[in-house]
Amino acid sequence: MSRKVVGAVFGALLAALSALEATALLAVFNYAWPLALIVAGGALLWRAVGGRRSSPSARYPTPGPSSRASARGEGPHTEEELS
Repeated sequence: MSRKVVGAVFGALLAALSALEATALLAVFNYAWPLALIVAGGALLWRAVGGRRSSPSARYPTPGPSSRASARGEGPHTEEELS
C-alpha cells in the first residue's frame, strides 16, 4: 500500500472516531444535565425537609451523662431517684 492509501485510511478512521466521540459527548451531555438537575433538586429537597439531621440536637448533642454512665446507674435516673 502506498503512503497516500495508508494516510487516507488513517484519516477516515480518525474522522469516524472523531464523529463517534462528538456523538457520544453530545449523548452524555443530553442525558447528563437533566440527571444532574434531578440529583441536585433531590439534594436540595432532602436538605429542606431536614434529611438525617432533623433536629438541632442531632447536630449538637446536649451535654449529659454518657450511655455507659446511665447503664451503670450513675446517670440522673439512679435507683434511689426512681424509688
